[in-house]
Amino acid sequence: MGFDDAGLGLVEILIATFLFGIVSVMTFQIINTFASTQASITNSSKSSATAMTAMNQVTRSIRNAQTPSNQSSPFVSASANSIDFYTYDSATNSDVEMIISANPITGTSCPCTLTQETINPGSSNTTLVLATHLANDSIFSFGTITSPTSISISSLAISGSTTSASTLAQIASVSITLVEAVGTTAQSSTITSTIGVFGYGSNQSIDTTTTTSGSESESTTTTSGSSDN
Repeated sequence: MGFDDAGLGLVEILIATFLFGIVSVMTFQIINTFASTQASITNSSKSSATAMTAMNQVTRSIRNAQTPSNQSSPFVSASANSIDFYTYDSATNSDVEMIISANPITGTSCPCTLTQETINPGSSNTTLVLATHLANDSIFSFGTITSPTSISISSLAISGSTTSASTLAQIASVSITLVEAVGTTAQSSTITSTIGVFGYGSNQSIDTTTTTSGSESESTTTTSGSSDN
């Protein structure tokens, strides 16, 4: 009995092509899933690192807030997306006016940039970009002490932006919420921190960090209670 030297027939070629196509599709899906997972992990890590760095800078500036001799509080104005206040600047070893705000990159909605602008009388202002992919622009809320004998903080309602000296003088704490989202919102990091205003509030920082990537989350809480200047 001899061997057929005619080679592969049309049916065999079609079957082989079909099987090769299935294997190719499966291989592509595996590679694509792996690449998407890696991108998600990378974006989540970037979001977490950026949000933490930005929060550290903001909390440091607020914790070092200083009240000028001609004002009743450190604040010049306050709103949900911006605060204008006086703070100690270690670079110049002096008190400076600073504006921290979240502003849409385009239009009227996020993504937003988080900036810290230092007012330099007699020269150009200095602007530092702290974050570029914020998913929220309402980043500030405020607390007050309702009783001189109580150390508990109650919510202080501020509608819009206020420059009222009497309202600003009631601010005993500032709560910050940053949602940094590199890529999709599923790869965002949310950090919240409450800072007591130096000389009025508790001057404590309770930072809670939540990093979300898919169904995973991690929370860290730290407490500190001293001014950095």
